[in-house]
Amino acid sequence: MDPTRGWWSAYERLGGALRRALEPAALREARAAEARGELVAAGERYLGEGRGADAGRCLARAAEVERSPLARLALLVRARDATPEGERAPRARRVATLRAELAERGELDLTARELTELAGELEAAGELGPAARLYRRAGDSEGETRARIAAGDVDGLEAALAEVDARERQRRQAASTERSARDLFLLGRRRESLEACAAAELASASLKALASEIEARRPARGPLELVLAGAALRVALGDEVVVGRGDAEVLLTGPGVSRRHVALRRGAHGAAVFDLGSSNGTFLGGARIAAPVPVAGAMTLRLGDDATLRVEPWRQGVRIEAAGAVVHAPLGPLDLRRGAELDLDAGGWVCARVPPAAALRLGDLRVDGPIELLRGDRLLTEGNELVLELRR
Repeated sequence: MDPTRGWWSAYERLGGALRRALEPAALREARAAEARGELVAAGERYLGEGRGADAGRCLARAAEVERSPLARLALLVRARDATPEGERAPRARRVATLRAELAERGELDLTARELTELAGELEAAGELGPAARLYRRAGDSEGETRARIAAGDVDGLEAALAEVDARERQRRQAASTERSARDLFLLGRRRESLEACAAAELASASLKALASEIEARRPARGPLELVLAGAALRVALGDEVVVGRGDAEVLLTGPGVSRRHVALRRGAHGAAVFDLGSSNGTFLGGARIAAPVPVAGAMTLRLGDDATLRVEPWRQGVRIEAAGAVVHAPLGPLDLRRGAELDLDAGGWVCARVPPAAALRLGDLRVDGPIELLRGDRLLTEGNELVLELRR
């Protein structure tokens, strides 16, 4: 045995002990923490001493024994960032792989842009299968196709191309549905337009906005604010108009007024007032009415104790005054001009029935047939004369 070898080994041990003795206290604490298995604390101390490689090693070891996937990812990111640039690639690859696994399991919420960027990292690192799957989640069919071709994944490529074709067909169908819904809207066929919006498999933001606009502008139950033949009127459409304090088209409050107190509808001899079995009665000239009372002229009715209702003929219906408010009720279709009529349909839509001979426009488009009107709509003649406006 060479006697110098033993001497040299002892010299190296002595040199190592001297170096450790001369190390900063923080570095000695880092080594001691690592020896005790306190890897995160050791990594932080190494970082404080500028020992990136040692810090990265400790943090990476801590990540491998961490049970929580998200906490493990956080440790791996710290290990990657601490590692010197030239030694960082393997840890960067491990971070990207774990992020991909968590994203695929739904444990990490990434935007489409973040998914695409992560897929690009994996593709560059040769992780083509995970890259293709992430491109697919991001909706990047071009990236998915490229990754599957590079991986030689023929079956996956065929499935991806079939899905691209299906998405394109769906996109074209959605675009066609949107055009149809907008055309129907402009032509006054709002019910069909709303149905088209609801039936769309892929409802775009603009299609949802169209449906919301129709619902928002659709008149609610009760009198409409109209401009008719140049005059502003409040009009209650329908074959019957109920007056009462609750479930009624014309609201009237007062002692003894029932929720549905009286109705005005056409009887055998024209418009008439019908008591709806009110608790406190309807009175004309001091006498309680028990049968329909024709509206042959202006009349004042008392509902219950002292609520007053004034009614008089108007066109084919009646003019109603209750609590200082005036409402006109045609009690059937309201004549507009040249055979055009306004009424409520069975679904409660405000419907204009416009024969071709009426030659009316809704906005810039000539319309005919039954159309559903919304607040803000205007019916005009070809000469731009206002026939009807539903105020907003």
